[in-house]
Amino acid sequence: MDEYDFETPEPVELHAELGSGSLQITAGQVGVTKVAVDGDEGGDVTVTQEGRQISIRSRSGRRLFGVGLSADVDVRVLVPTGSDLVVRCGSAGTSADGTYGTGSLRAGSGGIRVEAFAGDATVTTGYGDIELGAVGGSLRSKTGSGSLAVGRCDGEAVVTSGSGSLRFDTFGRLLAAKTGSGDLDVGRAGEWLEFSAGSGDLRVRELRAGQVQAKTGSGDIDLAIPAGTPVWTDLRTVSGRVDNQLPSVGQPAEGDPFVHLRVVTASGDVRLRPA
Repeated sequence: MDEYDFETPEPVELHAELGSGSLQITAGQVGVTKVAVDGDEGGDVTVTQEGRQISIRSRSGRRLFGVGLSADVDVRVLVPTGSDLVVRCGSAGTSADGTYGTGSLRAGSGGIRVEAFAGDATVTTGYGDIELGAVGGSLRSKTGSGSLAVGRCDGEAVVTSGSGSLRFDTFGRLLAAKTGSGDLDVGRAGEWLEFSAGSGDLRVRELRAGQVQAKTGSGDIDLAIPAGTPVWTDLRTVSGRVDNQLPSVGQPAEGDPFVHLRVVTASGDVRLRPA
């Protein structure tokens, strides 16, 4: 095992490129960045510091998506809380515990898990799964067949998926999601939700106020709205079924929250129900 220590009294910018293996990052209240490299091909990994940038690169990491060297390398890193992440991996899995500043992470088949970003994040995979505990800024994410799960996003979130499922426990400002056959499951919706899918379903478990624009081919739409909330609806379907279980409550008083729905499906069903 090769070990490296760097004096870093302030948050760093961590750059990591790995082909296969694992990348485990921990952020803590420390003034030293520590890197440990293990594996038969650990000698092919270079670790350097230039200013606030810490770079970890393997020869296999130069060809990230399946061409070239594929020896496993396991890397563990300890950085100061608030550090920025720039990660490029092939099949290597990435896990990051603690809170980071901003992030730009990309992988082929490797999964990505990050506990929290205080700022913006861009996360992309081919068919690796993505799990983000919290994003304090905006989020841009794209997957092929990998799933995306987000605990909380405070800024705008723009996400796309081919067949992978999408899940947001809660979002604040905007969520714009587009999928082929992947489903979107939202716990508590924020101000504005846009959803477009071929056969993917949309489910919102709590929609208290704001606007939803949704369009699907064969995907179903299920929206739960608290009883007594005024709802303005524009629901259209070609051959699907509309099931509106919400009682009519009339127009909202000035300043009261209300929900505005614009929903279009081809053969997908639409259901509105009390939360």
